[in-house]
Amino acid sequence: MITPAQANRLRQIVARDLRFVGRLCERMRMLHFPPNDPLYAAALRAHHSLQELHVQSHYCGCTSGVGKAPEMPAPAAAPQWITAQRCDHPSA
Repeated sequence: MITPAQANRLRQIVARDLRFVGRLCERMRMLHFPPNDPLYAAALRAHHSLQELHVQSHYCGCTSGVGKAPEMPAPAAAPQWITAQRCDHPSA
C-alpha cells in the first residue's frame, strides 16, 4: 500500500503521460488511421490503461470520501449511568 502523498505524486506523473497519449490518439484519428491499425489500437489501449491508473491513483490519494471509510474519532467513554452496575432488589 502506498501513502496518499505517494498516490498523489503518481497521479501527477500519470496525468502528464495520459495527456501525451491522448494527444497521440487524437493526432492518429485526425490522420485517419484505420480503427484496425495495430499501432492505433495499441495507442488506444495505452490511453485506456493510463486513464484507469490515473483514476485509481486519485482514489488512493483520497483520505476519505468515495470508496473510503471516514476517519472516525475514538469513541468517548460511556457515561457513568450506562456503566454503573444495576441493583436488583428481590421482590417482596
